[in-house]
Amino acid sequence: MARPRFYREEFNTDRFHTFQVQFRETDILAGVNHGAFHQSMPSVCSEVIQSLRNLLNEYGARRKEFLTSHHPLPGDPDAPPVVNKMIECGRRSGTGPMSSVAGLFAFETGRALLRLFDITELMIENGGDIYLVNHHEIYVTVYAGDSPLTNKLSLVIPPGRWGISTSSGTVGHSFSYGKADAVTIVCEDPVVSDAWATAVANRIRNKTDIEKTLKFVETVPEILGCLIIFKDRMGVRGRFKIQPAEIKI
Repeated sequence: MARPRFYREEFNTDRFHTFQVQFRETDILAGVNHGAFHQSMPSVCSEVIQSLRNLLNEYGARRKEFLTSHHPLPGDPDAPPVVNKMIECGRRSGTGPMSSVAGLFAFETGRALLRLFDITELMIENGGDIYLVNHHEIYVTVYAGDSPLTNKLSLVIPPGRWGISTSSGTVGHSFSYGKADAVTIVCEDPVVSDAWATAVANRIRNKTDIEKTLKFVETVPEILGCLIIFKDRMGVRGRFKIQPAEIKI
């Protein structure tokens, strides 16, 4: 059963026409610019979700460690391209391939909508992972559970196509080796950002880990932005500005 995602109340419905699609454990909130919505969009999203779930389950039945490993796996020349993309993201980030699964669903759902419909701006959110296509600056507010900084900080995202992923050791049901209240990573691709959000969050177990983890982030070119929140402490690296939360996505 999908869990309620109360942070979705913060999305800017003045900017996006939103709709929700659920299939088993997958629960996606999609948003398109007003005037672009078509009544067939939820069905398109549902078909993509079901197809991906079937593909991953079929591959996982043949290679069980694909679904369970918390560590990188070797590539498989016979695997579907999306599977090898997950494996490669795990290899680069030092995580298991399923660390990028939520980002994959967001990305592939968004790609289908962009291919089939005339959309100017797009937002697909899946469990804290966002595929964003924006033609104007947008503010992404970070939810960090019980931290006093929760919903107080926004990343300022310029026009472009982005993967924006948040991982936590204190919020939600996803497994983390760390204790961060929130680690938000921005990359050009949500499959990549999802894997790196998991990897970076795994490193945060106390406040002294923030600075050394940010130094590590500086060595990863595909991480374009990083915000770490641990209790009342925060750290940031990358090209994106941080400001007090005022406008919500």
